[in-house]
Amino acid sequence: IFSAEYQLHRQEDDPRWVQEKSAPIFSEQGELLGHVGTVEDISAHKQAEAAIRQLNETLEHQNHHLEQLVAQRTSELESLINSMPDYIFVIERDTMRISFCNDAFAQGIDFVDRQQVQGKTIFECFSPEQSHYFQEQNRAVFESGTALHLNETITLPDGEHHFETFKIPLRRQDGEIYALLGISHDYTQ
Repeated sequence: IFSAEYQLHRQEDDPRWVQEKSAPIFSEQGELLGHVGTVEDISAHKQAEAAIRQLNETLEHQNHHLEQLVAQRTSELESLINSMPDYIFVIERDTMRISFCNDAFAQGIDFVDRQQVQGKTIFECFSPEQSHYFQEQNRAVFESGTALHLNETITLPDGEHHFETFKIPLRRQDGEIYALLGISHDYTQ
């Protein structure tokens, strides 16, 4: 059985891709009598394959560029947020896990940097009384779907601090609240 794809070049038009398939024909005694086969024009199929291959290469290039751009923008935003003196944090709805915070927040609650805090729950970072207090605030935001603005006095490892705090619900594209963004401005001084 024979199968091959190749181009046919004719002077009057563009080269055409064809697929040839053939099989041997034998006599009852097993003698080869010849071959029977088909030749099919697969130029449209080859053009579609080339277009898909080109599109994939273009998309891979664009995705790589987009990934680099997203990484750069993320780094820029993290640098900006990390340079701010306000406490900035993101709390997940279902777990009360701190998925993101800046160094000011981490250092304010007596950690070296944000890497030590991110991934921990509020229960791992605060006393039971403070955790309960923050959990109630967070639940109010998650259940109401509206931002919470308050002035509060919180005792931290280095003493009492006065904060103006905003807790803002974060929504997925379908509108579901998955976390909250918190910003606390320390106005103790």
